[in-house]
Amino acid sequence: FNFNSAKSHEKFQNGQIWSFYSDEDGLPKYYGQIKNIESGPDFKLHVRSLSACPQKNSMIRWRDKNMPICCGRFKVKKGELEAYTSTTSFSHLLRVEPADKNDVYVILPRKGEVWALYRNWSAETKLSDLEYCKYDIVEVLEDTDMGRKVKVLERVDGFNSVFKTRLKDGVADTMEIPQLELLRFSHQIPAFQLTEETGGSLRGCLELDPSAVP
Repeated sequence: FNFNSAKSHEKFQNGQIWSFYSDEDGLPKYYGQIKNIESGPDFKLHVRSLSACPQKNSMIRWRDKNMPICCGRFKVKKGELEAYTSTTSFSHLLRVEPADKNDVYVILPRKGEVWALYRNWSAETKLSDLEYCKYDIVEVLEDTDMGRKVKVLERVDGFNSVFKTRLKDGVADTMEIPQLELLRFSHQIPAFQLTEETGGSLRGCLELDPSAVP
């Protein structure tokens, strides 16, 4: 699947919120909103970054204030716009929910989405630890006010970015992530469901965007 096709120039619209690759580990852990699009003579996107709102007591906080946050409430920053003449910094378009305030949006893992989870998760993790972090790749099965139920995915032998459900004692290996620990979700990974036509023997597996896979 060509994930870059979702980033062709005509796919961008004002008001959209996109995920951006981070400088720390190259994974899509930052968000921005399209504010203006110049289509000619040269293509240019003007973007405002999003910053995480203070977390409620229902979620554990990072001790390191510089750690990227991908779950919760986010506010569009004020100030100057950032200009992009290329889409290489953009990962994927996000599904967001407007909050009860202007320019505030809720971004949380939703049923059917694929996310990376910090494997040895701790609120003490620092920004400088990111390049050494280990991850589990999961698909969200349930999303409720209590938390998330996910199933763990594993690579299909011989493929770098095709994943299947990991089995444990013959059944899907699942985990419960309570609302308190939603920061365990590192970032969303764009995914494409393989069918008999697109995947053949890999039907039912998921092809993940390799640029977002840890």
